[in-house]
Amino acid sequence: MRATTRRSLLSAIGASALAMLAPRPLHAQAANPAARLQSWPLNTRQATGIEPPTKNQGARRVWSDSRGRIWVSEWISGNLSMHDPAARSWRTWKLPGADPHAYAVYVDERDFVWVSEWTDNAMFRFDPANEKFERFAMARGNTAIRQILGRVGEVWLPESGTEHISVIRTA
Repeated sequence: MRATTRRSLLSAIGASALAMLAPRPLHAQAANPAARLQSWPLNTRQATGIEPPTKNQGARRVWSDSRGRIWVSEWISGNLSMHDPAARSWRTWKLPGADPHAYAVYVDERDFVWVSEWTDNAMFRFDPANEKFERFAMARGNTAIRQILGRVGEVWLPESGTEHISVIRTA
């Protein structure tokens, strides 16, 4: 991919989304070209599958962090999973609650992982350093958050179930 095309894509879809399209994390390309685990050669238009550790997990959304790890929200299992391509490993954490359903996932600028949970109508912030979840109750019922985005100091939550938009200010 030409540099001008990559810059155009970066402007249009953001660094995290572009990192998911690259054969390996963008920041790792120059540092360690041999760190490729799975590849998606853009010139062949073929994808290589990566099998999550939980069968029938119902993966819904993915987002990458600053270290190139891929975070996955799992609807059916209620898990938050992390794939580390460099280590060729997976880690999985069950969301709190009796029958959690994780839908959207987003990683903020501090590498906190945000997950929407539908059964409890809440947002969870996961701290990978201490492996703890923090719950944020939503103000309205049935928010049905299907996507999470943000910018420095803010996590934006479009509520498809209520036709509102919420924001959690973190700074």
